[in-house]
Amino acid sequence: SGSVWRVSAADNAYLDFNDGIGQGGNFADAQALSTRTEVWERVSTEAAVGPQTTGIKVRCVRDGANQGNAYFDGITLQRAD
Repeated sequence: SGSVWRVSAADNAYLDFNDGIGQGGNFADAQALSTRTEVWERVSTEAAVGPQTTGIKVRCVRDGANQGNAYFDGITLQRAD
């Protein structure tokens, strides 16, 4: 999970897991997409990884029309058993 501030509705801002490419094994990617603009929004998502996966990357992504900035803060990973 994390907080996202997106300036333009024409841009996408989201967290993801590097397209599911993990160290030691791949997994199904998941995204936490911002839906609001010009306000801090808390977003979260879940991904299931296998026991062979020993590391993952969290990406903070802004793409789309390139009409404004996006800011990310307070990124947190939590293991859910």
